[in-house]
Amino acid sequence: MRLRQAFKGFYSGFSHGVELERKMRDSQKAVVRELERGAPAGFSTPERRKETKERVVNVVKAAFWLGVVVLAIVMVVPALPLVFSESRWAYALRYDTDSSRVQVAPRPGDCDWDYAPLGRKGCHYEKEVSVTRYSTDAKTGKSIVTYDDGKTWDWLPEGEKPERAQVYVTWRKVKDGQ
Repeated sequence: MRLRQAFKGFYSGFSHGVELERKMRDSQKAVVRELERGAPAGFSTPERRKETKERVVNVVKAAFWLGVVVLAIVMVVPALPLVFSESRWAYALRYDTDSSRVQVAPRPGDCDWDYAPLGRKGCHYEKEVSVTRYSTDAKTGKSIVTYDDGKTWDWLPEGEKPERAQVYVTWRKVKDGQ
């Protein structure tokens, strides 16, 4: 009340001062109405509390499921290369080619521990990836090809079209201790 009296003279000089005083009176009347209904000033009615509770529950549910999705993404994405590292799809993605242009030989199992006779065999297999890439010579504009991952380039024979990279995955047997 004192605040209103202190600023009454200040607002009276402005054209909107009357409007502000009317809004203040209306808000005071609203507080009085709430007090008369039994609700403490500044607090809501039971209906408003129920609506607020429903909103809070919905927000908590949404936050929970968002957390589940984020956790799943964080756990699954790093594992994808481990699961698909030997697949045609992974090589096609790595070397920017079609999966139909990737040939992966099956990994031999004769050095595995559980291959007959049971036990250590003294060998293992190492993966060898060979990529055939095509490009165009900058000076002549002719097509060129490499079979050793870009170390040396040869002219593509006349009549052959440059294609996307071809990937060959083979396995080399290595004796342990060498």
